[in-house]
Amino acid sequence: MQRQDHQRQVYFWDMDHTIINNDCDVSWKEFLHARGVAPANALDLADKYYQDYLNNTLDQDEFMDFQLAEFKGKTEEQMLELSHQHFNDVVKQKIYPEAERMIREQMKEGKLLCLITATNSVIAYALKEYLGFEHLIASGLEMRDGIYTGKRSGKYCLGQGKVELMQDFFLENGGSLNSSAYYGDSSADVVIMEAVGKPFAVNPAPKLLAAAELNNWPILSFK
Repeated sequence: MQRQDHQRQVYFWDMDHTIINNDCDVSWKEFLHARGVAPANALDLADKYYQDYLNNTLDQDEFMDFQLAEFKGKTEEQMLELSHQHFNDVVKQKIYPEAERMIREQMKEGKLLCLITATNSVIAYALKEYLGFEHLIASGLEMRDGIYTGKRSGKYCLGQGKVELMQDFFLENGGSLNSSAYYGDSSADVVIMEAVGKPFAVNPAPKLLAAAELNNWPILSFK
């Protein structure tokens, strides 16, 4: 089986605005706020950080401290239960049908698929499970004695950090950037598109759209 994986092309799919018409970091805070778990100012801060992300000015450490505040002192089981509720209440109905169809067809064809996202692994897990992705690469969460500390663990899975995590993935599963496909939407994805052999710009942000048109990368519009 391991030899087969080395021979298969890897298809990486970004999550927010690529597979789903949603930003999970924002909707997660809205979800927690509605349940009285997140503080009153959480929504304003979530919007601020989302704009920073769009402008490519996000302070990664500051954002992750904010995003993981509600994880502190909780177990993985507790947060996965909330993650599945968030998925069922918010995310599931926002999956692009075209994206789901392509993903399931690629799986039937025997391609090696990996969901890859800057969103933390707990929030992303429910979508990974629902669509049946074989692998997940996401921003990690620090744990001590089975309890979340509210801090990030490892590289932030965005831009160049995402490229480095993909390279780590190849060491375990075979493949290479040059032999891989990547589907993404954001300005931060340009560096990834430039590195992979099969880039696909999905509902691209202006900077990515310009790069896609300049480099003749396929542009997909999911509605």
